[in-house]
Amino acid sequence: HASLFTAVAVSVLRNSAAQNSSIAVDSMLPPLCGFSKRPLTEDVHRRACLRQCRIESNGRLRPTFEEWETYCRETAGMENWDPSCEAYICCTFGCEVLGGDRTDCLELRGQARFERLVDARADMYALGITQEQRCVLEKCYAYCARASFDTCREMQFVQKCTDSNPTLYGCDVKCNAAVEQARPVLYLAAVAAATLSVCGRLSGT
Repeated sequence: HASLFTAVAVSVLRNSAAQNSSIAVDSMLPPLCGFSKRPLTEDVHRRACLRQCRIESNGRLRPTFEEWETYCRETAGMENWDPSCEAYICCTFGCEVLGGDRTDCLELRGQARFERLVDARADMYALGITQEQRCVLEKCYAYCARASFDTCREMQFVQKCTDSNPTLYGCDVKCNAAVEQARPVLYLAAVAAATLSVCGRLSGT
């Protein structure tokens, strides 16, 4: 029994060391899509680069989920906002911890939507976030990742979530937990309702 315990412990430590090594390598690498003084709204090549999802030789996914989310927020004022960005970010607005209302995110367009996202993020961090709130947020993000993405984008999120070591701050979030089937249906209904509302306003003008 002692030898079995030792073998398991060594395996866990090796896996943890390998993950930490990969994270360290990631942190030293330049961004996959490079640097640019041009805003993303004017840089079609960087936008295309940030939309990809590829596996590197070390098994890590790039671009990182953080890079993709930054792309989403910086392009939120564009007329044709990336549908994946809208699905994920507007889903998070539906979480109680972020106000529990997706309406603005789904209905606003252009600069108004961009400013709403900026204000919501600023309000969330204005007074600081406790470890408990951080855990609730992570659970919201995990749910929305499963509800909104295909396999590769979802795995980008799982990589980001597990890299953050949520157990270190006492969080029991399941980074790759399955989503209840009813919830995505409710989200699609909200999208449809918002679309009809926008179309109704346009037809009335």
